[in-house]
Amino acid sequence: MAQRIAIIGTSGAGKTTLSRELARRIGGVFIEVDALAHKANWVNATDEELRAGIDAAMAGTDRWVIDGTFRRRLGDFVTARTDLIVWLDLPLPTILLRLLRRSWRRVRTREVLWHGNIETWRDVCIGRDSVLIGAIWRHVRNRREWSQNPDRERILRLRTPAEVGNWLATCSAEAAGPAKTQRGNASPTLDTGGAG
Repeated sequence: MAQRIAIIGTSGAGKTTLSRELARRIGGVFIEVDALAHKANWVNATDEELRAGIDAAMAGTDRWVIDGTFRRRLGDFVTARTDLIVWLDLPLPTILLRLLRRSWRRVRTREVLWHGNIETWRDVCIGRDSVLIGAIWRHVRNRREWSQNPDRERILRLRTPAEVGNWLATCSAEAAGPAKTQRGNASPTLDTGGAG
């Protein structure tokens, strides 16, 4: 089983949920990239801050799962360290439905995200970088770019929630407890039908 794993895919594909569970199964650290990338008031961390945060999270461990790579900003900073890249390339309608459910919950309950940030309907619906419109653009771009990626031999492409669940069932459940995270969150039960 790989020990240094990056999970990639469009927002809503299930990267965070899968990463937490996979980190628990390999007895590794779960690294939530959004917690490092989004500072208070939705200010983006600089590339240097992002690199430093990722380095700190990976320090002292040879087992980790990271739920993104920020490849467009950081190049191969993350992927060069991985044994395996799992690409959650789910159908766009599945992703959009998951994002709608997740955003509905977040906006309705005023769920506090990283560093006190709260998602609004404006964040969800308005502008190219909004949750929904951004997901469409990134989904198209990911399919074009990741299918041509020079790291293809290390990429496992999963195209349906069933494929994700079946692959995860083959992964070892070595750890006795929840995955360690940079925020100290316990692993949830894996729901291959939810967003994350």
